Amino acid sequence: MKRIFFLLASLLLIVTSSVSAQDKTNDVIFTKGRIAEVLQSSILIEGTGAFHEIVVHIYPSTHIVKAEDGSALGFADLKKGDEVTAYYGNAVAKSMPPQANALAIVAGKAAKGPSAHYLRVASVERKDADCIKVLNANKDLLVTIERALLAKAANVRQGSELIVWYDKIAMSMPGQTAASKAKLLPQTVFVHIGAGVIAINGRELALSEGESILDTGKTIMLPLRVVAEGLGHRVAWNEEQCRVDVTDEAGTSIMLSVCSQVYQKDGKEVKLAFAPDLFFNKTWVPVEFFEKLLDVRVVVDRGHI
Repeated sequence: MKRIFFLLASLLLIVTSSVSAQDKTNDVIFTKGRIAEVLQSSILIEGTGAFHEIVVHIYPSTHIVKAEDGSALGFADLKKGDEVTAYYGNAVAKSMPPQANALAIVAGKAAKGPSAHYLRVASVERKDADCIKVLNANKDLLVTIERALLAKAANVRQGSELIVWYDKIAMSMPGQTAASKAKLLPQTVFVHIGAGVIAINGRELALSEGESILDTGKTIMLPLRVVAEGLGHRVAWNEEQCRVDVTDEAGTSIMLSVCSQVYQKDGKEVKLAFAPDLFFNKTWVPVEFFEKLLDVRVVVDRGHI
């Protein structure tokens, strides 16, 4: 109880945080340790890293994954005493203890072999046919990833988020390493109905005239082209077949027809509860389309501004 009271009281107290000069310039910093307290929607971590003690807030956009294989976990899976590495931005509240919004939580550790790390991509090199090289957001680490190790390596781009497994880093500028395993994390589409805002991975989409969020009372419909292209897909109208084709760099092919609940992904039928529709001469699709066919996370906020 003393710990909880201390945390609540600290919200009213502003103090100076001991962030190093390097951490202030880094886009992504971390604390590795154990969970000291599990709060309503946050965890207190004690360990080493940018801060020895920090409260990180967990949001629907936060990736929580197992260090062993990168599989997804829920907030309820996090327990006091668990070993975790929390990744967060350098915008840290100067409270006691400091507080930040979690980008990712890597829980546990691999039973054997290299450690798991969260990585946000600043740039991608594709010169080699057998691998890609990704520069992290802090621009101090270049990771070589063999294409055979990463499903849909062609879809990795600036802003992508990965879990990569590596240990040894060559002392260079930037440091260099080779991943023994890698996993591309799903993108997040955030939909705020009251504000009329659609954002992808925290970046708001510029909606043109006639593009908006449609709440039918049964589902939420989103304009297909602007969201799909924002996710890195190509959208084309097939006049001959009277359908819309959606493809990505990895070769995934999705086909849909207006007023049909049956979609196709790589030749396999996927039936959803709601069909695409035309509004203002544009194609709208239900939010389930992005979850089930594009494999992204959709967070819908029905709150008022």
